[in-house]
Formats: sequence, structure tokens, C-alpha cells
Amino acid sequence: MSGRPLALEWESRHVDAILHCWFAGSEAGNAIADLLFGTANPCAKLAMSFPRNAGQCPIFYAEAPTGRPLEKIGIDVGGDREVDSHGRQVFRKFTTACRLEGPHTPLYPFGFGLSYSAFEYRSLTLGKSALDGEDDELEVTVILSNKGRADGEEIVQLYIADPVASRSRPVRELKQFQKVMLLPGEERRVSFKITVDDLKFSRAERLADPALTWEPGQFLIQVGGCSDDLLEAPVQWMRSR
Repeated sequence: MSGRPLALEWESRHVDAILHCWFAGSEAGNAIADLLFGTANPCAKLAMSFPRNAGQCPIFYAEAPTGRPLEKIGIDVGGDREVDSHGRQVFRKFTTACRLEGPHTPLYPFGFGLSYSAFEYRSLTLGKSALDGEDDELEVTVILSNKGRADGEEIVQLYIADPVASRSRPVRELKQFQKVMLLPGEERRVSFKITVDDLKFSRAERLADPALTWEPGQFLIQVGGCSDDLLEAPVQWMRSR
């Protein structure tokens, strides 16, 4: 139980399961018992990222792009013996994402959560590959299957990334989600509708005069069960001439 994310890297390596209950109030005991004994099937997702190490904080899923490789670590870390085409050791201390002791990625990412059911995502489909104007809309569908042996609810998450813009945009942003109940062996087509409102961001030449805007170009549509395990498809959205 806690009121904030914790660094649980040791626990994740040494225990079979973690039930994070936050501070659930006077009925917490009954709720926890229902989950542990299988009367209820957990379906919650993390609303914040959990770091591997306190030195990573602040850490969040909608971070700005750094241009640095997330998984590369410094040569002074044991086991890193990367060499270039001339056999010279590659020194990456200043090209990492600022953490030399291990991956920069969170231990448990935003949107992560387990269940007694096992869900599978496949066949991400976009209704169009190119859209035109502010009145156009995009239908996004994905097939969700329950491969487990228990009835379960899954929170299907839709993210949008805007790789090229006049302002540095987050690597991805959660735009929509749906909670879907599936029986064992059942599968369902889950659909989302995207409009230009989902593409907008705040931009201002002066802090006192912010404005919501969107810019034409290529966007990445991502759907999945958490922010680091997503199906992805590109779409081009242009302004009407």
C-alpha cells in the first residue's frame, strides 16, 4: 500500500506477484480478499509509471523525445563491450537517456496492469490511410481476445504520437480508452473514432495567450494494453485546401 509510485526492482525479481492497493479506505480488506481468493478479477491499470530506481524520477509516459537510445548504457557498466567497424570500443556515456546503471525505461509503465485473464491484441486496422480537413474522422479498430480461463475486463488504450511538429511533442499521449468484458475464449472488435480534436495541442507565442491548434502531417496511432506494448499504424492528416 502506498500513495505514490515505488521503486520495486528487487521485489519484481524475487516475488511471484505484487498487488498494489494504494490507500483503499475502510473496505480495503474485503476488496483485497476478493482479489486474492479469486472472487473478483483485477482489471485496474496504472495511472502513473513506476521507476526501476529513485534516480530515474521524475519519470512519465508522455515524455519529450530525447533522440537518445533508451536501452544503451555506458561503457563503464559491466558487460558493455560494444565496438565499431574498426574494432574500437564505443563510448556511449553522453548518448544514453541519462541513466548508466541500466535501462531508462520504467519498471512498470503507465497503463500497465495484470489480470487472471490473458488478453491478446491483433489486427489493428485504420479506416483510411489519409484524411482531409477538420471535419474528417478516422475509425480505428483492433481485435481483442481473452485467451485465459476466467471472465475478465480489459482496458483498451488508444495513444497518438505526433513525430514532427512546430513544438516538441510527447512520444505518445493517451487519447481514449474503453473497458471491455470478455468471457474465456471470446474475442471482440473494439472501435474508436478519432477527430482533429484528438490531434490538438496547446501552443502560444506568449504565455498569456495560449491556443489549441493542430498541424497537418503524419501521426502514429497506437493501441494496446499499456503504454509500452502497443500495435502501431501511421496515418496522414492534411488540412483542406
